[in-house]
Amino acid sequence: MADYQALLEGVELEDGFIKPDAVEYVVGAEDKKEIGVELHSGRNRIVRRMFEHLGYVVVKLDRVTFAGLTKKTLPAAAPATLPIKRWVC
Repeated sequence: MADYQALLEGVELEDGFIKPDAVEYVVGAEDKKEIGVELHSGRNRIVRRMFEHLGYVVVKLDRVTFAGLTKKTLPAAAPATLPIKRWVC
């Protein structure tokens, strides 16, 4: 539980502090071995580095959502038409 709390509070990595937006155990996962992490940081290998900092080996990563797209709403190998936002300066 101490590592879970440390992850919630954030960790100091070599390129700066990172605190996830949310951390939860995956519902139905065996022995709490799967954790969902919500981040708004795109730093290189950030999730893997956060867990390695706490002494864990990450076996598998699975990106569930990205830019509002989810695996459930986007068919595999299908091109996506994304709306274009126009900015007026």
